[in-house]
Amino acid sequence: ATHPEVGFVQVGSFDGHSNDPLHEMIRRFGWRGGLIEPQPAAFERLRKAYADVDGLVLINAAVAEQSGETALWRIGGVETGDPWWRDQVSSFDREHVLKHARYHPPLVARISSLQVPTITLDEAFARAPRKVDIVQVDAEGYDARIVNMLDLDLQRPTVIRFEHSHLAVKEHASTVARLTGSG
Repeated sequence: ATHPEVGFVQVGSFDGHSNDPLHEMIRRFGWRGGLIEPQPAAFERLRKAYADVDGLVLINAAVAEQSGETALWRIGGVETGDPWWRDQVSSFDREHVLKHARYHPPLVARISSLQVPTITLDEAFARAPRKVDIVQVDAEGYDARIVNMLDLDLQRPTVIRFEHSHLAVKEHASTVARLTGSG
């Protein structure tokens, strides 16, 4: 609120509403940045959510170590009785999706992969319409790997926020140590 021109990159933007910590700030304070979402249906909802907002770059891709294409595991289809989180647990890691699906056994049979385009974090920064002050990552277990792609000598966001609940203790600790060690 005190910084008039906040720029951001959000990896795993989903639909722009569900569990989205940046949505209100984007709308209320005019934040500008890049929103990255690999799932086609969620990306379409994201596009609609921000159709009336200028200064945003929406990218239908996943962030990975290299540009190209990769498999994204997800729970396909929509059925009555599906849990609210069904389409929010897509991941590069099939086991991550399976771990969630086991809480609702009918979902297990619907796990499938989808080939999605990938871009690097450097490419995401380059496409952002402003200097990046905030990096927000929600990538279902891939979060630390994305955060660790930051070149902290060149990319110095003020805030780096990432989902850590799916990370192993050592992976979380080493990521936090790297960030704090870089100031």
